[in-house]
Amino acid sequence: MSRYFKYIIPVIFIIVVLLIVFLQFNSNRSINRLLDGNEEMMNGFEINNSLRNLQTEVLAMESKVKGTVIRGAEINTGHIDKEINSLNGSVLILPQLNSLQQLVNRKINTDTDILDSFRLSGKSFAENMLRSNKDKQITDSIRWVCSQIDALHRSAVLASMKEADFNALQAKTLGRIIAIMA
Repeated sequence: MSRYFKYIIPVIFIIVVLLIVFLQFNSNRSINRLLDGNEEMMNGFEINNSLRNLQTEVLAMESKVKGTVIRGAEINTGHIDKEINSLNGSVLILPQLNSLQQLVNRKINTDTDILDSFRLSGKSFAENMLRSNKDKQITDSIRWVCSQIDALHRSAVLASMKEADFNALQAKTLGRIIAIMA
C-alpha cells in the first residue's frame, strides 16, 4: 500500500498543478477579453462624443450664416473659414462614415453659397436661399445620420458591456477555484 501511495501523491500533485495552470490560462484569457471590451466601450464613447460635437458645430455654423444674412452684417471670412475647418476636423475623427462626410461637405458648400450670394447679389437673394430650407434639410440629414450611427454604437457598447460582465464573472470564478485548489 505504501508503494502505491508513493506514486499516487506525485501523480495527484502533477494533475493539480496542470489543472491550476489550465484555470490560470482561462482566467487570463477572460481578463484579456474584459480589457478588450473596455477598450471597445471607450472607442464607442469617443465616437458618440465626436458625433455630438459635429452636430453642435453644424448648428453653430448654420446659425452664424443665418445671422449674418438676416442682420445684413459684413461677412468675416476668417471666422467662416474657422467654422468650416472645425467642421472638417470633426468629420476626420470618423473617417469610416462616408455619407456623413458627404453631408457635411454639402452643408459647407450650401452655407458658402448662401454667403457668396449675400456678398454678390445682396441680402434679399440670400434670404430667399435661406427660405428654401435646403440648408435646414441638410442639417436635419446630418442629425439623422448621426443618430443612426449613435444607435449602432450604443447597441455595440451594450453588447460589449454584457460580454465584459460575463468575462469578469468568469475570471472571478476561475480565480476562486484556483485559490481553493492552491
